[in-house]
Amino acid sequence: MSLTAEAVTQILESRYDWYSARAVLRMAATTAGVDPNGPFDARALDALATALLQVGQRVESTAAGLREAAANAAPAKKPTGPVVEASPPAAADDGATASPDDGDAEDKKAARPSKQQPSGKK
Repeated sequence: MSLTAEAVTQILESRYDWYSARAVLRMAATTAGVDPNGPFDARALDALATALLQVGQRVESTAAGLREAAANAAPAKKPTGPVVEASPPAAADDGATASPDDGDAEDKKAARPSKQQPSGKK
């Protein structure tokens, strides 16, 4: 069994955010002398783990994850089709999130009566 670039990226996302995981994969693959598009067999995963320790900081557990995957991987076969990279997750507009059950969360919030404190004591 070999791993795809997306599977290796998921391992890197245990340490890095979405974009950084992909950038670090390209950088580590270049340092290791392997194709960043995969597939990654045991030798390539071990080389990536070694390169990651050279180019990254606080990556020991992530490198261990790559080595663990290498222990379960077999020699790789080159992909025959084009490589398609996923798009980054969409950012929220206002930073607030509503649960899927709340359909009209803003309407419910606006319909709630406000609780105001009495303004002065005599």
